[in-house]
Amino acid sequence: MTKISRLVFSAMLVAIAVLVPSIFHIFALSGNIFLPMHLPVLVAGFWLGWQYGLSVGLCAPLLNSVLTGMPVMAKVPFMTVELAGYGLFAGLFYVTLRMKNLRYRSFNYGIYLALLITLALGRCVNAVALTVGTYILNINCGTAVTVIYSMITGIPGIIVQLVLVPILVAFIKSRTSDKTLF
Repeated sequence: MTKISRLVFSAMLVAIAVLVPSIFHIFALSGNIFLPMHLPVLVAGFWLGWQYGLSVGLCAPLLNSVLTGMPVMAKVPFMTVELAGYGLFAGLFYVTLRMKNLRYRSFNYGIYLALLITLALGRCVNAVALTVGTYILNINCGTAVTVIYSMITGIPGIIVQLVLVPILVAFIKSRTSDKTLF
């Protein structure tokens, strides 16, 4: 896949990261519960690699906030750090460390292992960002306890991620094997 196509697909995933949360809010579904902005970032990391996953994670929260008002600007730096971490770790663990090659018979368990590690590390990055914001920058933004609360609140979204991300990545990769999407 060329750099141009990766950039185009990254831009498409950023657009999806803006569109999908808006759809959730139209139907009064909470973004804190279903975590819709996380999906395109994770897909970018798993499909395009860590550089593009990181870029999508950096762009999506700010662009989403500017265009839709969600998340509120005070949360944007912390969501940006968390989502950038998700994109970075997804690409690092799955692509760079070749977890995509971990198979048992025809079942690829590498993506699940990489996804679990990515989700855990992304929450750790968020906890560090909140702690730095609270104790070093003196911003009243919560602490690591906030991350635990958000994990409990986001369990439905985490389940959706564990189900949808491997399916989406497998589908996209099967459709892009000949260098075109469709």
